[in-house]
Amino acid sequence: MVEMKQIAGDLLVRTPEQMQQRLAWNDWFLLEVTEKGRVLYASSHERMGQWSHGARSDTT
Repeated sequence: MVEMKQIAGDLLVRTPEQMQQRLAWNDWFLLEVTEKGRVLYASSHERMGQWSHGARSDTT
């Protein structure tokens, strides 16, 4: 039997335009997220653009 663990978290959704603007403002939170964060799910949907390419993913 697989033990299910509960993990608290917040889902943050940004459009590509919002990401570009916030990164241009040197938003420290988004800079760290894009450098150190993990993608838990990424659709191969074309609209994801640059955000789905080369992103780190947590596959374990």
